[in-house]
Amino acid sequence: MSSETPPGPDGVPVLGNAIESIRSPMEFRKECIQSFDDGIVSINLAGTTMYMLTDPDYIEQVLVTGDEHFIKPAEMRDQLVGVFGQGLLLSENEFWREQRNTINPAFYPEKIQSYTDTMSEFTQRLIDGWDDQETFNIRWEMDRLALQIVMKTLFGVDFYGNEADILTPIKQINKRYTPSNISSHLPAWAPTGPNRAYQEGKAALAKQVEQLIQDHRALDDRPDNLLTTLIEATDDEDHQMTPEVLRDEITTVALGASGPVGLALTYTWYLLSQDDVASRKLLDEAEEVLGGDPATLEDMSELTYTEKVINESLRLYPPVWSVLREPEIDVEIGDYDVPEGTPLSMTPWAIHRNDDYFEAPDEFRPERWDGGLEEELPDYAYIPFGAGPRTCIGKRFALTEMTLAIPTIFQQYEIDYVPDDPMEFSVAHILEPAGDVEMTVRKRE
Repeated sequence: MSSETPPGPDGVPVLGNAIESIRSPMEFRKECIQSFDDGIVSINLAGTTMYMLTDPDYIEQVLVTGDEHFIKPAEMRDQLVGVFGQGLLLSENEFWREQRNTINPAFYPEKIQSYTDTMSEFTQRLIDGWDDQETFNIRWEMDRLALQIVMKTLFGVDFYGNEADILTPIKQINKRYTPSNISSHLPAWAPTGPNRAYQEGKAALAKQVEQLIQDHRALDDRPDNLLTTLIEATDDEDHQMTPEVLRDEITTVALGASGPVGLALTYTWYLLSQDDVASRKLLDEAEEVLGGDPATLEDMSELTYTEKVINESLRLYPPVWSVLREPEIDVEIGDYDVPEGTPLSMTPWAIHRNDDYFEAPDEFRPERWDGGLEEELPDYAYIPFGAGPRTCIGKRFALTEMTLAIPTIFQQYEIDYVPDDPMEFSVAHILEPAGDVEMTVRKRE
């Protein structure tokens, strides 16, 4: 075994690779994959050494076979703890396992099947409110839909018309985490504009969560949903769920089960608007399978091209574009010693664009998923939801929602991207469009 540092790109004095990593983080990581074939790349971020793992076997070691030795990085926890506290995103070890076991039943396959009527109904309700030839920010519309579905299925609340009460605070919070924003490198209490908006957003979101809990506790007959489960766990003296953790878990689930889905739907519409052939195939399938009705659970097995579109959209634009860990002990990865506490980055956005695994990797080709591509790929070369014990708990929920929403919407509306220039991105902990995503919806005859 070598004690040398893994190879990596040259940097500039003091800052190392920090500037290019902040200015164009996705392209920088893709270039690292293309330039270094050792499966592990050393990146200097202004004196902090981070290892980027590009070999699926190394990703498996960190996320799956050796996951007990790896935790979320301290810097990530420090940045996000003010919003997510001890929720599933940031909790670790035995406490995380207890919380995951408490929440898991809400995402069992049979439970998700019970949500599908709501998913279909709310999708149709959303587009019933659209006007022919209307132009709007499709990201906002998809976030509205995803949030409505989460609030109803998991928390028992119809949030239609009140989405801004949560979505606006989320936007205020997210602005703080953009690396190019100077406030992201300052303490949250520093009196900058983004930090003030962040504090306002946190307070508004906390108020919404507290009201949700109070209203649910006041019910004489609580429904069988996740919120009831969490409240009952809080009232159980043998459980580690405290009122503070209850609020953290509600926040984590509400944001984690809605935001990435809204983004994934947004990117899917963007990709389809650039590809007439894929759009025609998707429309043909929707019309043949659905016949003008909203998609249902019974339709899902026949929506095979829809599934390919979703796979390809998540390959090109995974909302969680980078998965971060650090070892709790000194470990070996490949031929290298990795000291305790070394930040590790596994970047689905770049791995999914590796031409060792995907032909013409930058192109939108839903047909690439014909013929069993997933079975042919190395394990962990396609990880839009992460991998291992900490695979996104809402994976099946998200895929079901997208499979129902996409053909339901597309058979009724053509969706055209308005700007002349390609979409630009704002990269923080999630992959977001840099601004509004203007699209025009046109009612199909």
